[in-house]
Amino acid sequence: MTHRFTKYRLSFPDGLHLDAGTYGFENTEVSIHSDTLFSALCCAAVMLEGDDSGVKALKEKARFSSAFPFAGGQFFFPKPLIPRDFDFPNYSDEKKFRKLKYLHQSLLEADLAGNLDLKVFKEEEVKDGCWLTAKLDDEDFRVFKLSERPRITTGRVTHAAEIYHFSEVHFDEDGGLFFLADFSEHPDFKTKFESYLRLLGDEGIGADGTVGKGFFEITVDENVEIKTPGDANAFLMLSLYNPLPTEAPNLRPNESYYEILTRRGWSSAPGIATWRRRSLRMFGEGSV
Repeated sequence: MTHRFTKYRLSFPDGLHLDAGTYGFENTEVSIHSDTLFSALCCAAVMLEGDDSGVKALKEKARFSSAFPFAGGQFFFPKPLIPRDFDFPNYSDEKKFRKLKYLHQSLLEADLAGNLDLKVFKEEEVKDGCWLTAKLDDEDFRVFKLSERPRITTGRVTHAAEIYHFSEVHFDEDGGLFFLADFSEHPDFKTKFESYLRLLGDEGIGADGTVGKGFFEITVDENVEIKTPGDANAFLMLSLYNPLPTEAPNLRPNESYYEILTRRGWSSAPGIATWRRRSLRMFGEGSV
């Protein structure tokens, strides 16, 4: 079975910092979770429409995934959180596979079909937690790179200087983050959605937008195909998931494999003061 999506590639020329759910700025997320992307698009919709009509449309008509890394023409999806019968020739390969976070699309499709051969796994084909389809010629190739810089702030009362550290993620020149969107039920909303996304690219996402962080350029790929088995008996999450009360009885925890993420932080909207978000526990990407 083949599913078709619209793929949006986001290129960040100056890097970005995304709240990692910890206190301070020492850590940053590499991917953009779906709730963060949705909230940012809602803010862009309010700016563009001047009211909450765009927010209502996003809630009713938009379906999209979280944003994951891509580089060198390779696109990476979260590794399904399913236990494996490890059969590796050496322990270093096994450790490397356990720490993997992302699979190349073709490897994910093979995994969904039950045809992923772990015997072909090679440690040199892993970069930054991503399993590539082949080792690239450039040994310095990076899917993304994390950097940490010291900064100084002064106290409001004593004016004493304090040092803190700020982390940010940078991507390869031909890389960034991408997400999938489905407009099959509301094709008329696609143009409006892209207008919100382009405004968000000009405004930036994440912290430090005043110095250029989080600004992105957009490339659109139409009719991107994802192959899935026709006899599937489970779902793979490509976004965060918070079950509705009507959906919860249908879940089978004993037959599922998942990660629980606590989502919290700060949010803001045009013309409205920044406020702290209510903490919420959600199923993470890659949950089955």
